[in-house]
Amino acid sequence: MSKPQHPDPALLSVLMQSTEATAIYSNEPIIIEYANNAMLAFWGKGPEIIGMGLEEGVPELKGQPFKAMLQKVMQTGIQDEGIIAAETRINGELVTRQYAYCYKRVLTGDGKAFILHTAADVTAQLEGARALEYASAQAAALNREQQLNEQLAAVNEELRASNEELMQTREMLATLNMDLEDKVRVRTTDLAQSETALKAANEELSAINEELFTTNEELVESERKLQQLLRELAGSEHKIRNMVASAPFPIGVYVGREMRIELVNQSILDVWGKGNDVVGKTYHEVLPELKGTGIYEQLDRVFMEGRPFHARNQRVDLVVNGRLQPFYFNYSFTALYNDEGRIYGVMNTAAEVTDVVTAKQKIEQSERNLHNMILQAPVAMCIMLGPQHVITVANTLMIELWGKPGQDVMNKPVFEALPDAGNQGLEEVLNQVYVSGETFSAYERPVHLLRNGQWDVVYQNFVYEPYKDENGLVQGIIAITIDVTQQVLARHRTEENEKRFRFLLNAMPQQVWTATPDGAFSYLNEVILRDFDQSFEQIIARGWNAFIHPDDLPDALSRWQRCLQNKQQYLAEFRLRFSNGAYYWHLARAIPLIEDGKVSFWLGTNTNIHQQKENENIKDEFISIASHELKTPLTTIKGFFQLIKREVSTQTTLGNFVEKAERQLERLTRLIEDLLDVSKINAGKMIYNKESFDFSALLADTVESIQHTTKTHRIELHSDCNITYYGDQLRIEQVLINLLNNAIKYSPASQKIVVRCEIENNNLIVSVEDLGVGIAEEHLKSLFDRFYRVDNSSARFQGLGLGLFIANEIVKRHGGSFWIESEPGGGSTFSFLLPLNGQQEFADKATDHQTYYEGSFIRMYYREDEHYMEVEWMGYQNYDSVVKGCEIMLNLMQKNKCTRILNDNSLVKGNWSEASDWGASVWFPAMAAAGLKKFAWIYSPSTFSRIAANKSLPSDYDAVQVAFFDNKEAALNWLLQ
Repeated sequence: MSKPQHPDPALLSVLMQSTEATAIYSNEPIIIEYANNAMLAFWGKGPEIIGMGLEEGVPELKGQPFKAMLQKVMQTGIQDEGIIAAETRINGELVTRQYAYCYKRVLTGDGKAFILHTAADVTAQLEGARALEYASAQAAALNREQQLNEQLAAVNEELRASNEELMQTREMLATLNMDLEDKVRVRTTDLAQSETALKAANEELSAINEELFTTNEELVESERKLQQLLRELAGSEHKIRNMVASAPFPIGVYVGREMRIELVNQSILDVWGKGNDVVGKTYHEVLPELKGTGIYEQLDRVFMEGRPFHARNQRVDLVVNGRLQPFYFNYSFTALYNDEGRIYGVMNTAAEVTDVVTAKQKIEQSERNLHNMILQAPVAMCIMLGPQHVITVANTLMIELWGKPGQDVMNKPVFEALPDAGNQGLEEVLNQVYVSGETFSAYERPVHLLRNGQWDVVYQNFVYEPYKDENGLVQGIIAITIDVTQQVLARHRTEENEKRFRFLLNAMPQQVWTATPDGAFSYLNEVILRDFDQSFEQIIARGWNAFIHPDDLPDALSRWQRCLQNKQQYLAEFRLRFSNGAYYWHLARAIPLIEDGKVSFWLGTNTNIHQQKENENIKDEFISIASHELKTPLTTIKGFFQLIKREVSTQTTLGNFVEKAERQLERLTRLIEDLLDVSKINAGKMIYNKESFDFSALLADTVESIQHTTKTHRIELHSDCNITYYGDQLRIEQVLINLLNNAIKYSPASQKIVVRCEIENNNLIVSVEDLGVGIAEEHLKSLFDRFYRVDNSSARFQGLGLGLFIANEIVKRHGGSFWIESEPGGGSTFSFLLPLNGQQEFADKATDHQTYYEGSFIRMYYREDEHYMEVEWMGYQNYDSVVKGCEIMLNLMQKNKCTRILNDNSLVKGNWSEASDWGASVWFPAMAAAGLKKFAWIYSPSTFSRIAANKSLPSDYDAVQVAFFDNKEAALNWLLQ
């Protein structure tokens, strides 16, 4: 098999969609370079034969003349066309059919020669023509039969005359016999008298006998001829009936004016679909559905007047299998005459042409569909007919591209309608397509056009495709054009900017990369190529999987996929394998460039933090080892203190010192446990043993336990949480203990601490309130960081700043969130949320998908009278609820072309700060791109919600006016100004 040398990919894409059987061959061995589905169906083959020799791919054609015919066309260049029979194997059977074919040699621009082969199956048409010829022959045979009948009648008449003559001869013979007897008697009497007379009588008798013998011979011959004529008549009738019965087309003979069926063949019975019991019935009885079609009247006129009736491509609706179905026929009604020249019946011959007519209708419908498709096409299209390229069909996009009124260009030669398009090489291209029948394609070709009175350079992707009739002759050209001017100019600008951009990225000491919106890498700077010692193509082919440490890969990919979906910043730490085989820790960070609400590309960096990680690991390892090493002596010391307390009274000075030392020992134990927990969290080895437990009992026991440790504070518990919760009981208890100890520690002047628990929206909400020193707002967002302390001086409050970091991690691992309400001098309330089902649920309630939406966490309505959207958030929010609600808000805003939003957060609780970065980088730019002009934000009473709100909106956004309010009235007044 040779490699196909397709002359033109664009041409092949057009031919593949053609319903006309088409193939392309090359070289004198006749290699199949291309064959569309219609041609493959003629051959009974699949596309695997492309590239084979003709007789190799279609072995059934061996011994047939096609290869020699193609070679002759290839050598001489003389076009060969006609109708020929071909034998091919279709569905495993050898089939012979008639094909109209055309072999035409075409030359490409580089001088290569190909043969374009088009074909059409005309077997049905030829059989129809032969059927009509056969019907005519049968009619002639019937006429000859009539003539034979007339000859037979003449012979019968002659026979009757011979019989009469014979009878007369017999009577004459009898008379002669009587005369003879008389003469014998007389002559016997006179015998003696005259011997001469006797001889004369004998001679006369011999003559009479000879005459009688001759007459008998004539009679026998006449009888023989009569029998022969009778046999010929019977054979002729039998032959005619056999010819009618075996004819491959419908034939019927109807007798009398009532059109009684005397003779029909199987073909007409099959067409009628009425069964075989029709002979003897009238035409009207067998085919009642033809009433009102005019066919009864046509038969009657032929019978009465004798003039034949012929119809072509006539639709006839027949009831077949109980259903009225349309058929198309070429049919004739011919009068039949008897020997007296009178009409005694009508002969009906027909040829079913349903397939031919249907095919023709489909072609006509295809042309109408083509015109409609062009008019409705989403790209500029037109049809130009004839060698002058007269514009006959053009859609609105094409007329707009030309920049001229439609009435000025339609039905005119294209260069008369568009003289400004001349002298740019387009005339030659159009003429070449029209003459050669080959498709021409161009990409980003500049064309100078005078559009709307102004000269423009229009960059176009266009295709000129030959428009052919059913015979494969070129009638005109279909032009398909796409204006890519903006894309080309933008690409030129982008290429220049990209050149500068790459220069800057290569100058950076970090690994820098860019990715497409779907996450595929599009650029790697030289640092990456150097670190991995591989080319760009090699790295892309292998993927990051080959370089990221297997232990880090799942988390890195999961984060990347989540960021691609949510269009938010990517942050991850993982180890990369360098060319020396060693792994080095890197901090990966990527941000999306969002334009018109869509990601244009991602810009990412991988910063080498290996040394920092090594230092942290050394520190964590030291802390872990030190903590473990300290626990053993601490346990021993605690044992010694227990022994001393047995021997020393607490009322003595020594006993007082022992009790204080024991309290400091407990504090040191907790610090060591915190350090161990932090090292476990950092190493990802924090274990959670989840089980079902009584949450109310846990609260009561924890409060009671802490109450025993303090004499200065009274802890009040207000709980409605009588529920079984599934989680790590000891870890939840650790969170409560940390909050209670902090409340006691940071409220030295207060005496009351309040613990509350309630169930809201299937969530447990727990809070610990103190009346202590309070915390300034600027410190709140950092409280959950490791080793962070509001007062960095240990002189006032002891601790390492690990408790809240650990508590926050425990709550997160239970699907919950943490937040704080506090103000300096006014005390603090630490709260956390635990979903009863492991994650928060946000249900849809009602929507019309156009003007309103209501869910368990948000309500929004479009106020049509004042043209603004009112949005009311409710309850405890998180990342998922914020993203869902914001996307619904954007959708309704776009549907109503709304430009003003009232965003009410006054009922929002808790902490949703994890979604604030997404809001600023993804959601709000999309809102601005959708036409947002004014945005009024009503603050939540929650401090953490306020912090998240301020981070969710960009500080510098010129396209949108943004304002924050504490009440709805002021916000609405500002919004509607």
